[in-house]
Amino acid sequence: MSARSTGKTKKQSVDTKKFYAIAAKESGLVIAADAVGENAAGIALQEKNSADTQLWKFVPTEDGFFMIENKGTGKVIDLIAAGTENGSWVNQWSPLAADNQKWSVSLDAAGYAKITAKASGRCLDIVGMAAAAGTAIQIWDDVDGDNQKWTLTAAAAKRAAAEKKAPAAKKAPAKTAAAKTAKSSKTEKSAAVPDVNKVLEKAETAAKVAESAKTPEKAETAVKAAESAKAPAKAAAGAATAKAAAKAETAAKAAKSGK
Repeated sequence: MSARSTGKTKKQSVDTKKFYAIAAKESGLVIAADAVGENAAGIALQEKNSADTQLWKFVPTEDGFFMIENKGTGKVIDLIAAGTENGSWVNQWSPLAADNQKWSVSLDAAGYAKITAKASGRCLDIVGMAAAAGTAIQIWDDVDGDNQKWTLTAAAAKRAAAEKKAPAAKKAPAKTAAAKTAKSSKTEKSAAVPDVNKVLEKAETAAKVAESAKTPEKAETAVKAAESAKAPAKAAAGAATAKAAAKAETAAKAAKSGK
């Protein structure tokens, strides 16, 4: 019997770089290759689980057809013994670009794919119109039956790797380096400035000693005391510090003149 076609069809565009799950319209079961992957290994319907043996790539040939290659095994859908008659089953075989490995793909008005053998013009068909896992696949005349209609679903691209987590933001230090430096400077400055009252008191004492000096020895001692009081008095801040320095200077001069 020659193949016949019913229903309007149009050329199906497939992405030859992608793999597809080929699912039966009636059952949703997908065409899967036997994982053994040897020549003549079987092809049958299976429950969908996205295994590589359930994914197929449409490899274009020079004459405008496709070889349908399995991702898991690398073998293609092949008609056993190059069969062309109704009921000829398919199996896996190494790609040879022979006519019994070449197929065309078309889309009907409802959006289902029809896969047709080049050598015979017959369609990829489910044996016995069954809807059970393990059912074999054959070719049959195009009768536009649901057991000859397939959905092609491109496999989602697998993510290469999990994205690295962004490093957690560092907590701001309780006190910045600048704040610590400022505090340190303030402390040092405070330590460097002498107590003004004590400086004044020391300078006042030195001045009195110098004024009361009667002998050169006492005068010398007074000079040293006055000189000792003069240095910190000049280092003190503010008007009180300046006043202490002036008194110390006067005391020193008085002591020298009394020698």
